[in-house]
Amino acid sequence: MAVLALALVHALGQAFLSLNNWDLAAREFGRLSEPKEHAGVAAFYEVGGSGGDVAYLSSLSPHYSAQVLYEAKFAKLGKGYIRITVIQLAADSPFEILGVYFGLPVKDPHSKQAILEITRKQLIQMGVPITPEVEQQMAASLTPVRYPAPQGSSQHVQ
Repeated sequence: MAVLALALVHALGQAFLSLNNWDLAAREFGRLSEPKEHAGVAAFYEVGGSGGDVAYLSSLSPHYSAQVLYEAKFAKLGKGYIRITVIQLAADSPFEILGVYFGLPVKDPHSKQAILEITRKQLIQMGVPITPEVEQQMAASLTPVRYPAPQGSSQHVQ
């Protein structure tokens, strides 16, 4: 069963990568090319989102969940990553894409600033005033993601 579920996760990830109707983050990264599943460890800054608010996401107890990381080249920002979270709420439920995140490698000195700029544009699009306090909070909260996450820890590097 686990092998079948993993195959479905990868199929859903590949299907998502072929979509053309993306949000602001996808437009900022530009058209992607050469997507392939990432093998090994990666550290990157990311921007993206999940399908629900904190209360909804906290209420979930999925039967199965997995993350898949893809390497890709982006027309506007170069080499980066796409992380996709997939869930299955019950054994007989279909698989669903829960979250999609676009990332840039920590080793690139321009990555953090690029992600901050995209985050700023997302907040403006949502009608959030960008004050100096908001700028400070964005910079302080943007920490690298490590994939895969070490056992028993969050994905974010401390």
